Amino acid sequence: MEYVFYITSSVFSVVGAWREPVPGWTISRNGPQGFFMGAANGVVRRLPVDKDLIYDYIPIDVVVNNILVAGWFVHAKRPASTPVYHATSSTCNPFRWRCLISKMFAVLHDYPSAKAVWYPTLKLLPSITLYKISSYLFHFVPAVFFDIMLKVTGQRPKLIRLHRTINKSLNLLEPFIFNEWKFDNTKGMALEKEIPAAERDTFYLNITNLDWEHFYMDLAKGVRRYLLNEDDSTVNAAKRKDRKLMYMNIIVQIGFFSLLLFAIQSLTSTAFFPALLLALPVFLIIMFFL
Repeated sequence: MEYVFYITSSVFSVVGAWREPVPGWTISRNGPQGFFMGAANGVVRRLPVDKDLIYDYIPIDVVVNNILVAGWFVHAKRPASTPVYHATSSTCNPFRWRCLISKMFAVLHDYPSAKAVWYPTLKLLPSITLYKISSYLFHFVPAVFFDIMLKVTGQRPKLIRLHRTINKSLNLLEPFIFNEWKFDNTKGMALEKEIPAAERDTFYLNITNLDWEHFYMDLAKGVRRYLLNEDDSTVNAAKRKDRKLMYMNIIVQIGFFSLLLFAIQSLTSTAFFPALLLALPVFLIIMFFL
């Protein structure tokens, strides 16, 4: 007689490894590791998430352990009905993006990518509409420039197509991104009590002591190693490039402010200082709110 069980993960994402095979290990570009990969390359600069909502992410090694332990338990105990186990985090150790805001700079710049095309930054925006407005300025305009450069150098343009695909998919994902989803994993947590004490450290299921800040620092390293295929020996060279990109980014921002000032002067026919007083708050709104 065959015995069946079901393991479900969240509507959001299975993320990189917490402990095994090594902290931060990942081969998936979905979810946060995909965001960090795009941000590390300097091509994804805005992210549509509400920093105060719970996002149900679960490490891949915990999901694997759930499958192994549930399979063993169902085979050993032969339950009368088909059990369903939730491998989720929302009700036992919820993750909110707010916990990473102060760490975002470290996540992107302590282990920068040597393949970055622009200075990495990642701003969280609380609505799809605001994200789309911002993406035209911070995603599409740079994408046009870089795609032209790729075409001139004989390579295939890809950034505009990438951002168009992202924007289209967001229309479908919006109900999941901006609504809080909670999944009761009481049965999944109870499985741990069935594991022999000597093997609980091997087949760990309990994530209540998972430190999300530390986890995402490990994930950023994992993105660099396993998705971008960059060895740790290149970190110092990547940091030197990161510093150069920072100076270039500042120069571009100064140039953008100068164009904005010139446009306001031309449209309003005002003197320099009145135009400056108008351009400055407009510039700050664009940079800090979009």
